[in-house]
Amino acid sequence: MKIGFRNLRSLKDTGLIDIKPITFLLGQNSSGKSTFLRSFPLLRQSVETKTKGPILWYGGLVDFGDFNTAVFDKVSDKFIEFQFEIEFNGKFDAKKYFRNYAPIWDGIRFINNCQIYLTLKSIKEYTTYTSSVRLVFNGFEIKIEINNDQRVEIFIDGINTNIENLLALQIGNGLIPTLVIQNKERLTITDYNFQRNEINQLIKKISKRNYTENTINQILGSLIFSSNEAFYNSITQNQIVKLFGKNASNIKIDSQEFQNIKCVIIPSLLPLLLDGIDTKLSDVFKSVYYVAPLRATAERYYRPQELNVDEVDFQGKNLALVLANLTDTEKSRFKEWCLENFDFYPEANIKGGNISIYMNFKDESSKHNITDLGFGFSQILPVIVQIWTSLLKSARASSRNRLNDKIYVIEQPELHLHPKLQGKLVDSLIGVINYCNEQKINVKFIIETHSETLINSIGNRIYFNKIEPKEVSVLIFNRVDDFTKVDEVKYEENGVLKNWPYGFFEEDLN
Repeated sequence: MKIGFRNLRSLKDTGLIDIKPITFLLGQNSSGKSTFLRSFPLLRQSVETKTKGPILWYGGLVDFGDFNTAVFDKVSDKFIEFQFEIEFNGKFDAKKYFRNYAPIWDGIRFINNCQIYLTLKSIKEYTTYTSSVRLVFNGFEIKIEINNDQRVEIFIDGINTNIENLLALQIGNGLIPTLVIQNKERLTITDYNFQRNEINQLIKKISKRNYTENTINQILGSLIFSSNEAFYNSITQNQIVKLFGKNASNIKIDSQEFQNIKCVIIPSLLPLLLDGIDTKLSDVFKSVYYVAPLRATAERYYRPQELNVDEVDFQGKNLALVLANLTDTEKSRFKEWCLENFDFYPEANIKGGNISIYMNFKDESSKHNITDLGFGFSQILPVIVQIWTSLLKSARASSRNRLNDKIYVIEQPELHLHPKLQGKLVDSLIGVINYCNEQKINVKFIIETHSETLINSIGNRIYFNKIEPKEVSVLIFNRVDDFTKVDEVKYEENGVLKNWPYGFFEEDLN
C-alpha cells in the first residue's frame, strides 16, 4: 500500500509513499512526522463513524481540529488531498447491493492496481466536502469533479462526458462519495443502467443496426480494460460479435470518435468501481491499531467491568481488562509468546473486587505488581498486548479473519526502555512479520521514533539475515520553508543505511 498527502498541515506534497512491513518515521520535533503517522488513526475514526463529510477530524483517537486547522495555511487554494495506491488483483468486494449486475463490470477484473486522489474542501466553518475523486489505473484516468452543491461532472482522460443530473452524496461511513441520479424530486443510487441508453445508442451507431439486449451484453462483457490499446482492440477487433468489430474497425485510436466511446462506456464502471475502492479503503483503515506516546501510568488496582474488551485502547488505559478477558488457553499462549520474545509476561489477577497487573520474569519464581517496577514496563506493555491480541490471538481463527490487513501505528515505543529491551522489541516485530509472511497476512508497523538503538538494531538484524532490506524503510522528515520534505533512506544488504544524513542523531555545536 502507498499513501500520500497534499496540504495536510505541513505536509505540502509528500507524493505516494510506499509503506513497508516496518516503516520508521524520524525527524526533529514539529517536522511533520506525527501528522503523517496520526493520519492513519484519523482515517480509521473516519471510516468507523457515520459522518456528514468524508473525514472525522476530531474523534476518539486523534484530534486534527477541523478542516481550517488541518489545511496547510501557506497556500491560497485551500484544499487537502489524500492519496492512495492499492492492490485489487482483479477482485472487488462491494458493500452496496446492486439489483442488476452489468456484464461490463466483468472488465473490472483487469484492474490490479489503482491510484486514488481524494480532494477535500470546505465551504463554511466546520464543514468538509469532497471536491474531486481522481482514479488512475491501466493508463485510464477518471476524474469526478464535485461542486459545493454536490453536483457532478465526470471526465475520462481529460474529456468531459457531459453526463447530467448526477450528485455525489456521502452515504454511510466511508471515504468515497456515492453517485446518485436526480430525476425531478427522486434520488436513485447509480448502477450500470445510468448509462444504458447512451451505450445502446452508441452500439447501434457503430453497428448500423439494432441488437438484442443479449447481444449488447455480449459486447459489453467482452471489453478489455487492461490498457487503452487493449480496450481499443476489444472494440475494433471484437471476436464475440464480429459484425460489431468489423463495423468499428475503421475507428482510429487517436480519434475524437474513440474518445467519445470511452466517455460513454467507461463511466458505467463507476458504481461498482467506487464501491469496491471505498470497501477496500474502509477495510484497510479499520485494521489500524494506534498506540499513542502518552500511555497511561500503571495503577496498583483497577476496577473490573463486565465488558468484553479485546483491543487495547490507544493510551493503554484498559490494559488490565484486556488481560483479564483472556481465556485460559489464550493466557497460556500469550505467556509462551512473551517469554520467547521478552523473558517476562504480564498477567491480570482478580482479587477482592479489584484487578492487578503482575509481571512474571523467566528466571524468578516471585511476581511483582507493575507499579513496583520501572516505568518502562507500563509503556511497553500496551504495545506488546495490542500486537498479540489483535493478530496472534486469532492465529487459529477462520481464514477470513486472518487475511485482513493489519496496520500498527506506534509513537515512540522506546519510551523509558533500556536499549537491550528495545532490541528485544525489534526481534519480536521481525518474528511477527515472518509469521505473517508464512500466513499471507499483510502486516505493517509504522513507528515514530527518536531512538538510534531501534535504527541500529534493525541494521544489525539485516546483517544477520533476520529480515530483508526490502521489508524496512526509514522516512526522514525535515521542515523546509515552512513545509515538510520527506526523504526515504534504505538499508543495504549489509545493514548499513544508504544516504543517511550525517550527524542526524548528534547535537549541532556550531
